[in-house]
Amino acid sequence: MVSKLYYPFRKLGQVTNDVPFIIQNRGQQFFITTCVGNSFQIYDCEKMHLLFVGSKTEKPISSIAALSNYTFAASGSEIVIYKRAKEIGKLNNDVTGRINSLITFGSQLLIALYNDNLIQIWNHFTQELYTSLEFNDSFKITTMLHPSTYLNKILLGSTQGTMQLWNIRTKKLIYQFKSFGSPITCLVQSPAIDTVAIGLLNGKIILYNIKYDEEIFQVQQEGKVTSITFRTDEEAIMATANSTGDITLWDLLDQRVIHVMKGAHNGSISSIQFLNYQALLISSGSDNSVKQWLFDSSDGLPRLLKFRNGHHSPPTYIRYYDNKGRMIISAGKDRSLRLFSTIRDSQNTEFSQGKKRKENSYAIDDLKLRQINQFDLIEKRGKDWDNIITSHMNDNQAKLWNFQRKAIGNHVLSTKDKSAVKCVAISYCGNYGFLGSANGNIDVYNVQSGILRKSFKAHSKVVSSIVLDIYNKYIISSSLDGTIKIHDFKTTKLLKEFTFDSSVTRLLLHQSTNLLAALSDDLCIRLFDVETQKHVREFWGHENRISDLAFSPDGRWLISCSLDCTIRTWDIPTGNLIDVLTVTSPVTSISFSPTGDFLASTQGDSVGISLWSNRSQYMDISFFSMNTDTMSPINMNDIEEGKSDESLISLSSVNNSQCKTLLNLAQIKKRNKPKEAPKAPEKAPFFLPTISGAIPKFDANKTEEEDISKSTKNSLDLRTGSEFIEILKECTLNKNYEKFIEHIKTLSPSAIDFELRCLSVENDMYEFKCLLEGLEYCLKEHKNFELVEACLSVLLKIHSSVIIENYDIIGTYIENVNKEHEDSWSTMEELFQYGLCVTDFAKLQ
Repeated sequence: MVSKLYYPFRKLGQVTNDVPFIIQNRGQQFFITTCVGNSFQIYDCEKMHLLFVGSKTEKPISSIAALSNYTFAASGSEIVIYKRAKEIGKLNNDVTGRINSLITFGSQLLIALYNDNLIQIWNHFTQELYTSLEFNDSFKITTMLHPSTYLNKILLGSTQGTMQLWNIRTKKLIYQFKSFGSPITCLVQSPAIDTVAIGLLNGKIILYNIKYDEEIFQVQQEGKVTSITFRTDEEAIMATANSTGDITLWDLLDQRVIHVMKGAHNGSISSIQFLNYQALLISSGSDNSVKQWLFDSSDGLPRLLKFRNGHHSPPTYIRYYDNKGRMIISAGKDRSLRLFSTIRDSQNTEFSQGKKRKENSYAIDDLKLRQINQFDLIEKRGKDWDNIITSHMNDNQAKLWNFQRKAIGNHVLSTKDKSAVKCVAISYCGNYGFLGSANGNIDVYNVQSGILRKSFKAHSKVVSSIVLDIYNKYIISSSLDGTIKIHDFKTTKLLKEFTFDSSVTRLLLHQSTNLLAALSDDLCIRLFDVETQKHVREFWGHENRISDLAFSPDGRWLISCSLDCTIRTWDIPTGNLIDVLTVTSPVTSISFSPTGDFLASTQGDSVGISLWSNRSQYMDISFFSMNTDTMSPINMNDIEEGKSDESLISLSSVNNSQCKTLLNLAQIKKRNKPKEAPKAPEKAPFFLPTISGAIPKFDANKTEEEDISKSTKNSLDLRTGSEFIEILKECTLNKNYEKFIEHIKTLSPSAIDFELRCLSVENDMYEFKCLLEGLEYCLKEHKNFELVEACLSVLLKIHSSVIIENYDIIGTYIENVNKEHEDSWSTMEELFQYGLCVTDFAKLQ
């Protein structure tokens, strides 16, 4: 499902993969181009700064080549042409195979090797196919090489261990070499003309003269040969790499091993290459790293000069570090804790664990701490003391880390009961660290001194998560026993407990609003208000285990990710699902930028951190409630008939003051009642009625009008022929109360109040029944909501005692009205709450 809210921006921490890099030089400057999935990156070799990122291809890149300002990327069966990282063309035809290898030939030709044993040669300037070479299974091609000074010639290696020399212009086989007894994995031109280095699957490296078909010499290394390179300065040294991460240096004059760089990479090395006329070796591997090795020591051995790397196993837990959203802390399956900058790749680094390799036989990963399963951090105290705390798999000790030094801290925090640490937290002030143990205990440490301050029994099973409010009032914890408990920070006294039928696996607290989100194994996300200690929301929809949660900075959205390969965004005020982002693999962790511009996520099959741009920051997006299970197209006929949305509620056209006056009529009359009777002017005779004005006048009609008003009052009390009642009864017979509502709109608040007070209880309260049916009708139609609310409120206020006494007569009508009123009010309440939340958040900004 395409997200309307998030747009892919870039990936952090991806340096390279198992596709060999290429090196280009412009005068004295060298540039490294590496492949990262569906794109490539160009680095400045001098400072290892990232210069360009190529536009994405439809399929993953399997090989790259470069010539002058052009970069060629093999994507599936097509070749994408770039000029300075900008796509300018494509080379493709009806071939369905995947390109395994790509090399340049001369100044115009490009040779592509397909996985179905086909070679195609293109002229990349004219973008036309130059020629094709097809081979059968008796010669399965693995690698290609254009030997220096060999015009129109190409050398091919195969899985059969043999080589063939072809003329691409005449499409003829020139010579076939004998088998070397093992599949050929790489072919490299040596500094000497006619001499090539052949790497075999069994670890042999053979220097061979192809002009005379003679072997010069051969050496043996451990493991498959993955790459070979030669120094082109004064030293006669050859370097070879294997699939276990080792680089072997050979003295070509003495034909012996000089040095073995054990564990140069954590995994297979895809490519190594010496810079032209420099004692500098570049290497890359499947461990997501590019390294520079400088040969400047007195013994001639290399030292690591510069490098760019990231996680070589997928990251599993990420969090933004600073309030500006510039740095992300991540922990991965490679047992490392790393810092990634969102604005400058050169600031990316790994936190030092204080481990040093003592012997060449040790791999650096074997010396690292156990895998981190959770961490917590606070930026405030990063310059004063340790401000990051981590828990590790099957370890009863939590580790502290110092962000300022990018290294492990001085203190180790152990659980008092010696059970494994399952979760950690650090207080908002940065002074206290919290450990949740496998036995259900919570230990509180002072971060500065590493001293245990308190320990208490919180749960009967594993403590799965701990969070704290910004004022250090509450310690909130969850457990696999299905409970969420709120303890007093100072006394550890239990204040509130929530119990559920399934295990609670993770908690997340939004600091400014004190909204607590909880994940449980029943695939439900529950929301709590910590201040009122109430359960306020539930979100359902994920189809597999929910792995992580994130709040938007303003607290309006709750974002969840799951192993069902979706990232879902929930609108908290309305409780609706407003966006679903579907990805290709399970999402393991997410974190929302404090500035609200990006959402960061990690996936189970990627070593990078994906950044998704929040499109609501720069464009208007309409959000509607989504239901992925029952989504269906809108019927246009229903829209024409006025049935597009039965849940809509409309208000009446009467002035808002009329409804308010009707509800508060008694108070208004009481307020407007004069404090004392008006006095006649002193000059007027006390026995003569007068007309008030500038000059008092005798009112001869006063007595007559008083008599008429008395008689009118008596007649109104009889209430014979009331238009209000007549229209109400007529509408009851027709079962359509539109006319009745329109009549009410024409009455004043005092008239409506009078009519309601004069309802008769005769004929089994028939007038009451008619009015209640009318109100029920209006609620069902979702029309004139505030007017109906006002009339209903006044009716119940005036006749509450009468209704109770005669409930056996009109009880059914009351219940029907109540049911419709609850349905309508629930919709209105959601809208009210939404508006209130938006207003409150606006005030906080």
